Amino acid sequence: MGGYLVKKKNITIELDSKPRKLIKKILKTVDQHQQEFGDAWKLILTDLRKKGIILYRDDLSVEKEHIPMINHYFKSRVAAFIQPLFYGEVTKPLFLENRHLYLAVELIDRKNQAQYAVINIPSDHLDRYFMLPTIGNKHYLITLDDIIRLNLNFIFNDFEVQGCYSIKLNRDADLNIDDEFSGDLVKKIRKHLSQRDIGVPSRFLYDKEISKEFLNILSEWIGLNQEDLVLGGRYHNMSDLISFPNPLSENLSDPVLNAIKKKVFEQSDSIFDAIVQNDQLLHFPYQSYDYVLRFFSEASLDKSVREIYATFYRVAQDSFIVNSLISAAKNGKKVTVFIEVKARFDEANNLYWADQMEQAGIKIKYSIPGLKVHAKVALVKKKTPEGKIIRYAFLGTGNFNEKTAGLYADHGLLTCNSEIGEELEALFKYLRKQKQFQGFKHLLVSQFNLKDKFLELIDREIANSKKGKKAGIIIKVNNLEERAMIDKLYEASNAGVNIRLITRSICSLIPGVKGMSENIEVTRLVDRF
Repeated sequence: MGGYLVKKKNITIELDSKPRKLIKKILKTVDQHQQEFGDAWKLILTDLRKKGIILYRDDLSVEKEHIPMINHYFKSRVAAFIQPLFYGEVTKPLFLENRHLYLAVELIDRKNQAQYAVINIPSDHLDRYFMLPTIGNKHYLITLDDIIRLNLNFIFNDFEVQGCYSIKLNRDADLNIDDEFSGDLVKKIRKHLSQRDIGVPSRFLYDKEISKEFLNILSEWIGLNQEDLVLGGRYHNMSDLISFPNPLSENLSDPVLNAIKKKVFEQSDSIFDAIVQNDQLLHFPYQSYDYVLRFFSEASLDKSVREIYATFYRVAQDSFIVNSLISAAKNGKKVTVFIEVKARFDEANNLYWADQMEQAGIKIKYSIPGLKVHAKVALVKKKTPEGKIIRYAFLGTGNFNEKTAGLYADHGLLTCNSEIGEELEALFKYLRKQKQFQGFKHLLVSQFNLKDKFLELIDREIANSKKGKKAGIIIKVNNLEERAMIDKLYEASNAGVNIRLITRSICSLIPGVKGMSENIEVTRLVDRF
């Protein structure tokens, strides 16, 4: 260990390296990734031009046929949202909204004196990319940013425009709840949500063409520190590309893939009858997520269903599953739902649906202090005519979210295995009452036995390799950050175990290092899913 001590909330943490040095290293890597993204985007634009799709950029050499339409669109639609703010006229610090786009403009007034202004790009109200009329067989688009650039003389008609540069401010969006253990956690989260967009600046992205003098003025005006400044390009918020128009339609789109039907479900009047026959494993989005929706909707109508339990981490914006549960409650069934309100950036949506369910008579349990519940599980209890209770369980790797189920590759198990059902009911009892249960044998549950079991399984493969037996590990996971797990995988690699990791998001393990991880391969993004 490096012996660098940091105090946070009265807790001393020992770090491997100086925080400032580490931040510089991270920013350097982030900058490298941005450069790579920019290079890739240029290649895509070149290929789009070859297909006859032209996005006006940079030089703004717009065809004269398009100028009247651009000006008309600006004056009739865009101008209504434009709010110029002048340096010297606005109280310091200048407040820029979190993750919104702005243009910083250098001006010369009629007295030949320099003036500075900031104007908003209203991409939260209008489409970022605007389609223009086709000329010949070529399709033209322009960004909202450049529509505004072309009309700067209209906005600042008393000035001469000297320069215009794109800027964007990210604010600290963490809720920063100091004490989860006392008071009403949900009330604290609701309060902090209202303050999220006014957090302290954490990253100020600026156009590389801006002068040092103007950058200093902006820094002083907004109240930025040197470490907040991050060099960027002419265009920000590239996530808006998700709504990039496609004038060639299916010619430039992924082919539509119809979900594979599950024969046993298609041939059964009741999904519960199919589950009784055998455990059913589903693979999304290759197989239809409709079977999960059907599981909940049938449960809401089935007169023999007495109780339904479910956990939610990220709820869909207009959730069919939540509506099924609301119907179940109104149909007289006992419904209990655990809502994780600490799901980052989904807190408000989760709270909204929790309120809707509670109003319908569903018993809601909220986040456990000091613990984030990622489980995506459901339990349906049915009573047979003979009085026997049968537990039907769903255990999934993906959120109960029919929208993202079409984007992410996930898996779901439908089972009426009595041992799994009993343990799942014990888990729900823990979520409701925090009453400890040490009898998990069939379920791997975080905070109980998950980590120990994974370490045990890796040790088994290490032992197999050392005995000359076949040994290998394949792990599909969202994040890999747990230090003990990473060290154990390094140990397995050094023992000759071949390891394949499919890691969607954060991965703190470094693969392919001789003497440490040469037998480990990490795959990050896999095709369209």
